[in-house]
Amino acid sequence: MEQRKEQKKEQRVYAAFGRGARRDWKRAARKTVFSHYWMAIMVCLVAAFLGTEFTGSLESLHFTRQKWDVISNFLASFGRPGAAANSRGVFAIAVNKIADGSLQNIVNNTIMSLAGSSEFWQSFGIVVSSLVSMTYWVLVTHTFVVILRRLFMEMRVYEEVPPYRALYLHSARCWGRTSLALLRVAVQRGLWWLTIIGGAIKTFSYYLCGFILAENPTMKGGDAIALSRKMMNGHKWECFLMELSFVPWHLLSMATFGLTDLFYASAYITATRCEFYAAVRAQVKAEGEAQALRDTYLFEKAGAKTLRRAYNDLGRPAEKLPERVYGNRVSRFFGEYLGVTLFVNPQDVAREKIQDREYRLRYMRRCEQGLSYPIRLSPLLQYEHKDHEPALFTRKYPVTTLVLLFFLFSIIGWCWEVVLHLLSEGTFVNRGVLHGPWLPIYGTGGVLVLLTLYKLRDKPWLEFWATVVVCGVVEYFTAYYLETVYDRRWWDYAGYFLNLHGRICAEGLLVFGLGGMAVVYFVAPMFDNLLHRFKRRTLIALCAVLIALFSVDQVYSHFYPNEGDGITGAVVSKTDGAEQNLVLEEGGN
Repeated sequence: MEQRKEQKKEQRVYAAFGRGARRDWKRAARKTVFSHYWMAIMVCLVAAFLGTEFTGSLESLHFTRQKWDVISNFLASFGRPGAAANSRGVFAIAVNKIADGSLQNIVNNTIMSLAGSSEFWQSFGIVVSSLVSMTYWVLVTHTFVVILRRLFMEMRVYEEVPPYRALYLHSARCWGRTSLALLRVAVQRGLWWLTIIGGAIKTFSYYLCGFILAENPTMKGGDAIALSRKMMNGHKWECFLMELSFVPWHLLSMATFGLTDLFYASAYITATRCEFYAAVRAQVKAEGEAQALRDTYLFEKAGAKTLRRAYNDLGRPAEKLPERVYGNRVSRFFGEYLGVTLFVNPQDVAREKIQDREYRLRYMRRCEQGLSYPIRLSPLLQYEHKDHEPALFTRKYPVTTLVLLFFLFSIIGWCWEVVLHLLSEGTFVNRGVLHGPWLPIYGTGGVLVLLTLYKLRDKPWLEFWATVVVCGVVEYFTAYYLETVYDRRWWDYAGYFLNLHGRICAEGLLVFGLGGMAVVYFVAPMFDNLLHRFKRRTLIALCAVLIALFSVDQVYSHFYPNEGDGITGAVVSKTDGAEQNLVLEEGGN
């Protein structure tokens, strides 16, 4: 009864627009952010990394030399500047190259460096790079607009929003449909900007398209546009005033090089926009319109009776887990503390299936209690897999899976380094000490995260910071080893913000932390599920071949390491016990 009264009170508040309503929206937004602080900050950070929104929040991670000179001069008046250095910002490079359209030139230059300078290859490079850039923007960058809004709308109502709710478009089988709808919105808005004044007006007319698609991702782009125009009729000025009220936050962000955005403002602004959408939606629904917006329980909690009826099968007792069989104390230690098994056996498969069902059951009980969004009451149930959850992340991995994961991460790391060099320099370079298409530091870090942090997997935020520490240790001592053995540096973060001896930096560790979370909770379980389809002897043979090739590369690279221009950027020498970096001459020798 009290819950219903609060909901009616909320609807009455939303029915009135004006300065008082904006204060209410912002008050509710602050409550949302502080109730889900780390979740909200992380989601906005991912959006900034992808280039979706709030890219200015990354300014604190990639100071330019000019900015740092200004700060240093200011601090000099008070005393010695701190230990922070200027930064070049790897993500700043990536985001800016994609955003300003120079990715096409970069890919074109890459093809030129590989295949010559004929007109055919120039045309081919332009076409391929344009397609790659456009595909990334449509499927990833722009689509995350919807995911961001969906997560924040769930956070404003529910106490718990699991991170894997970010995959709801995938589980609802609407990712492609939503991406195309957003493309229609972007193209139509862009055409209106050709008239300048029309673009400014249509920006507010289409303001709610992302929110509408977050609630109903099955809608077509034209329908979302029509509904947004209808809902924003009479509310454009109110929306303009709301956005105008964020100007002080934007100014403060510029003054703090994005720090306020990074740790608060981005989440606060997004939450406020969600409150505005909820207010407009409540008014439109009260008028009996917007029939396509049917996700009632995205904006209010269902009653206890409704939840009990939807989850009436949760009263069954927990299934008994088959006991694990260990051959000796060594196998028991690896299994219990590192999550490693020699091979997949029927007992392990049976345990994983039962544990997966029990994990789903625990989540559904949170839904029954009204603490999480009730998937069973979603209007998208016909599209979603019933109670869809990712594969069990607490599983134990067989040795063959860990070996193949090592090579998977190593190859992905190599691709990442190559692409990053393409974005920054515009040329293709085989990165890393080895000559093959792999960087073992990434594979080692990924596997170590799975092994050493096995006991922390059910604590996501602790897992994240522990991943940062593990990856930082691996990267630092790998750099130290390479410098000691070869007197060369394969990477140097000397110009980055919060670096340690140029071997690690804050931005890189943050990226590794996010990547480690993806590995633990999504990539590794799904990859292991894929490997279960293959016979054991096939996996063993594949592991043997990869290990043999990798070993040959390791032996050869020990005597003839991969080095040169774009690979080894510095010679490390020691004079009087002090380490100095001497920039290599062009040619890498």
